Amino acid sequence: MVFTTQKRTYYGVIIDDYTKTWGGLDYNTFLMDEIVNENLNYTDTTDADDIRFLLPFSPASSYVIDGVVEGFFAVYNAHAADTSTLNSYTVSLKKTADVPSAETTLATMSNTLSSETIAKETYGYYPIYFDVDQKTVDAEDELLLLYLSMDFTDGDLEWSHANDSANIDLEVSIPFP
Repeated sequence: MVFTTQKRTYYGVIIDDYTKTWGGLDYNTFLMDEIVNENLNYTDTTDADDIRFLLPFSPASSYVIDGVVEGFFAVYNAHAADTSTLNSYTVSLKKTADVPSAETTLATMSNTLSSETIAKETYGYYPIYFDVDQKTVDAEDELLLLYLSMDFTDGDLEWSHANDSANIDLEVSIPFP
């Protein structure tokens, strides 16, 4: 049997006026297959610590993810005077059932950086690249979740939540059959 995979690109967006409850958590950060609306800006930024982007729909009834997840994320140093140093980050692709604490990690990557500074009032862009080896997702009961965790010092790193094509917080391509 030959598997043919294609990649679908998703964007990390935040929607102020909508939440989805899944697995006992309320989400307003989502993976969407297009920028929802160039005019749908979320006015607040949030600290760039841990963040979870939920894919709020299933692309198939049941599917196998097999291949490379790739993309990037961008964080903004909102501090007017100091640079910020991003020490490390971890990105995980997970599947999660609609019950509390039912997350299963499909694949993960960690990147330790050396003196990676982000100047005041500028963006830092960081790659996402890791392999997922034939992981099955039961789309009737599970949704995908992309989890990012960062360790930084100094400055004031934030997600901009601009939700527009000029300032993308997260762009990731996931292999689907």
